[in-house]
Amino acid sequence: MTLTQMPLDENLVTLLRTANIVSDGALETLREQSHGDQAQFERLLVEEGHVTSAQLGMAIAQEHGWRAVDLAKEVIPDNASSLLPEPFALHHTVVVFRVADGQVDVATIHPDDAPLLRALRKKFGRDVRTSYATSSVITDAIRRMYDRTTNDRIRNAIAPDLLKDENSAVELFDALLLHAARQHASDIHIEPNAENVLVRERVDGMLHTVTTFSRAVHERMAQRIKVLANLASDEHAVCQDGKFTVQNLDGKRADVRVSIVPTTHGEDFVLRLLISERQAMPLDSLGFDAEQRAVVEEEIQKSWGMILVTGPTGSGKTTSLYATVLKIQREEISIASIEDPVEYDLPGTNQIQVHEKIGVTFATGLRSLVRHDPNIILVGEIRDPDTAGIAVNAALTGHLVLSTLHTNDAAGAIPRLCDMGIEPFLLSSTVNIVIAQRLVRTICARCKESYEVRVADLPKVLTPAAVSALVGKGDSVRLFRGKGCPLCNHTGFRGRTGIFELLRVTNPIRALVMKRADADTIRTQAIDDGMETMIEDGLQKAKEGVTTIEEVLRVIRQ
Repeated sequence: MTLTQMPLDENLVTLLRTANIVSDGALETLREQSHGDQAQFERLLVEEGHVTSAQLGMAIAQEHGWRAVDLAKEVIPDNASSLLPEPFALHHTVVVFRVADGQVDVATIHPDDAPLLRALRKKFGRDVRTSYATSSVITDAIRRMYDRTTNDRIRNAIAPDLLKDENSAVELFDALLLHAARQHASDIHIEPNAENVLVRERVDGMLHTVTTFSRAVHERMAQRIKVLANLASDEHAVCQDGKFTVQNLDGKRADVRVSIVPTTHGEDFVLRLLISERQAMPLDSLGFDAEQRAVVEEEIQKSWGMILVTGPTGSGKTTSLYATVLKIQREEISIASIEDPVEYDLPGTNQIQVHEKIGVTFATGLRSLVRHDPNIILVGEIRDPDTAGIAVNAALTGHLVLSTLHTNDAAGAIPRLCDMGIEPFLLSSTVNIVIAQRLVRTICARCKESYEVRVADLPKVLTPAAVSALVGKGDSVRLFRGKGCPLCNHTGFRGRTGIFELLRVTNPIRALVMKRADADTIRTQAIDDGMETMIEDGLQKAKEGVTTIEEVLRVIRQ
């Protein structure tokens, strides 16, 4: 359930400014990035390290004369979840954090909301004392509290005395889906082995073990998933792909893509979760710095040519394409896409789903779209020479084409298209910019700490130029890390952002393309033209406290 949008509290902005908590420049940047939305403004304040959640809550409470509470320091009682239904708690942004004989303490974003206070007194049958906490902190507390209940359901669902009927598999599967949604997991892996079955979730790109259960439970769950996904339930020796929709998963609609692969120990399931609330992200939230964002915004305003986004699977390429479409959408232009799969709805865009069984491929779909009078065409991925050729021709004939490629860096995109049979003179005339990217985990804002690192202790793989950029003329640098806390599951990370390199096709690069230059030569020229490499962008984000050097090196090495 999403929170109701609230206008920015200008009194809070004034308080932060006069108390010298946040600089004028940072406040104006945050105002612009949040688009005047109070909840977004608060989130950015904390995530970008200007204040801690507790400091922000104290400042807002001080402004209004309210009592404040730091929920991170409160031990919320086990019975708190039974006092308020979760939908009510989320809708009103209120959480119980202390229960005494004659009084219940609640945290809310509206401590002086008289109707809410009356409703709570009636529900609890005792006095209620309100304290203020920010909406994000309260929502996190609600999620943690009710996650405990979900975890109990998972444990109960795999208890031996519940394995006697189909309901045990239904209950366990529903609990796994709910847990994954609340952990913001992108995938659930159900992996049989010789002894039992392992369940793992992919959160922020990393797999984490959730639970194990018996092979007997696995058989029932396999049947449950196959029925939901309309797959052959009596087939166990072939790969199968399907999908199903959950209309109310924690208050949201979720599309679940199912992939089944037979292994020596049984059928291995991977479920991809596409949650309706996780809609396409705005361009400003992808992780581009101001200079990079200005370049992208300039390129997407062009009326023809190609914009390519490259990177390995799971690097956020489609998210970046969607963000560019959101940025350029307007009434007077027509936007169409061919995708596999269509991950999120893009209002105002005609989206086509690839369906190879009935002949709808990237190539055939794109060929039809070109005749459908679009201004902008989004191609989910250029996989083959036919798709590449049609995309290049569309870019030549007055369309702006956005697409993705699987290459390690930006410079590799040009030789890759040449390998697909595209003539160099066509590429030099159509490709406007290539964006290479990876996703790095961001340091948890709640448990972030700074520390000093000597040059001698920096990772040895860093080049002298990279070390110099980090440290400058000193012999040490202040970096950041997450200590680990319940909010980030003690990983020190929460959420992800992008690191990028933007290769603009300048005249010198066009000349190299015409000569069929290799990727290294093109890359060297791009750096001479001013391109910041992905490692440089990542190290800058580490220096700013967004992520860690180790995380940057991990994703680039992958």
